[in-house]
Formats: sequence, structure tokens, C-alpha cells
Amino acid sequence: MSASKKEYGAYSFKSAFVGQGKLAIWKVVIIAFIFFGIAGLLSIVIAPIENHVFAEIRSSVLHNLPIGFNWTNYEYLKSFSQPVLILTCIYYFVFNVLLAPITEELFLEDI
Repeated sequence: MSASKKEYGAYSFKSAFVGQGKLAIWKVVIIAFIFFGIAGLLSIVIAPIENHVFAEIRSSVLHNLPIGFNWTNYEYLKSFSQPVLILTCIYYFVFNVLLAPITEELFLEDI
């Protein structure tokens, strides 16, 4: 970042990406599928180990939280109507998948 300050007069990552061109969209899609595949495989492999190691901690934490925080309690989730669950998923998608990353990027633009 100090190199960018010297070259461009502001702290940024510009000097780190000199000579980087845009990738073709098909290459971006292939790379994304590869990364999602690796993440999926790691989740499959690591989840049982994580469940075994943190089972006691998780049960004590979930025991002290209200029932609504345990998303693995499917009987509790069945107590809600389908429109409420669908609306909850839509809100989750809008705020956590769309608005949060956009807001983060807007704030990081100033750095």
C-alpha cells in the first residue's frame, strides 16, 4: 500500500495489480465452480470432525440461547407458516447476499 501512496498519492492496492487484465467470463465461471467445489468438499470432510470436536460446546451454548437461534431444530421451524419462512429467506438473501456486500464495498472504496 505504501508503494501506491508513492506512485498514485493515495493508499490503495493499485500498484499490486499492475498488468492484470480482465478474464473472460467463461474463465471466471469455471474458477468459481472450482472454488465452490473445493468449499463443498471441505465442508463434507471437515463438518464431521467439527461436530465431534465442538459438540459439547455447541450443546451448552444452544441450551442457554432462546429456541429460535437453533436452526437445526426442525420441529420448531415447522411451527411457522410457509409464507413466513419464505419471507424470512427472501429477507436473508436481500440483506446478506446483496446489500451487505455492496455496503462493504462502498465503505472500502474510501480506504
